[in-house]
Amino acid sequence: MRLTLLLASAAALALTSTANAQAPGQPAQNAPVQDVVVDQGVLRPFPIAVAAFSGQNGADISNVVSGNLRRSGYFAPLDPSSFIETNLTLANAPNFPQWTSIGAQAVLYGSVTPRADGRNDVGFRLYDPYRQCQLVSYQFTATQEQW
Repeated sequence: MRLTLLLASAAALALTSTANAQAPGQPAQNAPVQDVVVDQGVLRPFPIAVAAFSGQNGADISNVVSGNLRRSGYFAPLDPSSFIETNLTLANAPNFPQWTSIGAQAVLYGSVTPRADGRNDVGFRLYDPYRQCQLVSYQFTATQEQW
């Protein structure tokens, strides 16, 4: 946002300089030259809602995912106690207004289904609640040790 305002200010300054110009597209002879230097910024972690995965070890898997996202420094997983909608399933999209109302810019949830051979089928979906669209959906099979 600040960079946009800074660039808009620089553009306005440039337009003012060219408005006083002798010839179109040429700056005025006495117009001061302005340099704009952007040498720092602010990175704010992306607010994401990581809902508990359904099924066996689902809550553990979502805790691992949430912890990994937080430790990356790029994400700020929201407190699960703030979630209005619970019990999400892969069969349905989330109720988008309930997620935007708590400030979630992404919603991640999934399920874990055990197989007879000891492996697990894991699936997840990632949604953008503001654009109200699915960003990614993925399913895979893993051993108990791999999750």
